[in-house]
Amino acid sequence: MQYNRSYQKLLRKMLTVEIIGEKLYNALALKVKDENLRAICQKLAFNESKTAARIEKELKVYCGNTGMWYRIFISNAAILFFSLFSARILFVMLKNALKKRAYSLWHKLYNSTNQEFWDTLLLHENIQHELLSQFWNN
Repeated sequence: MQYNRSYQKLLRKMLTVEIIGEKLYNALALKVKDENLRAICQKLAFNESKTAARIEKELKVYCGNTGMWYRIFISNAAILFFSLFSARILFVMLKNALKKRAYSLWHKLYNSTNQEFWDTLLLHENIQHELLSQFWNN
């Protein structure tokens, strides 16, 4: 039971990260001048949304409720927060967050819980690194 509770907390944290990530990519897509980077940010925002939906599905298995009002609150707060910063600052925030490779770490710990789910999250993380690495060197 304790494992389920800690796993639920992790899933909620991951859901929050994905909601915030989607809003960060949307904010970047509106602010960047490079058309290629804008297109990548739009694709990644959509990917964050799909990943959040997948996490919500997994969360429902473990606790039955994902908290719609919580999602709305986090989403609106993220939109407001990201509107305050330039694209350069947002990109630095994104780079620092992705550097941690959190899903890679969690994948090692929880992969046995639902291998397909965790493999999808690992792929999601790798796609972000692959698409953005060309811009990190600039």
